[in-house]
Amino acid sequence: MHYCIEVGRIANNHCACVPDLPGCIAAAATPEAVESEIREAICFHVDGLHADGESVPESAEPFDAFTEWGGTIDDEDYADL
Repeated sequence: MHYCIEVGRIANNHCACVPDLPGCIAAAATPEAVESEIREAICFHVDGLHADGESVPESAEPFDAFTEWGGTIDDEDYADL
């Protein structure tokens, strides 16, 4: 399953969230670290939904549309997310 991931910067950190999975967020010092953290957060979130007997939401956003708070990402740091 693929989800749209919103990424951005807050102060000196990189952050990411998954709008289709409320509360699924990550923050880290580097783009590579936040990518790893959000992948882990998605797995943890989905595993928790399964464990609670809840359904896993489908992605409502196109999974190839990565956006930053307020616009499209042009930053090369996020090209591989």
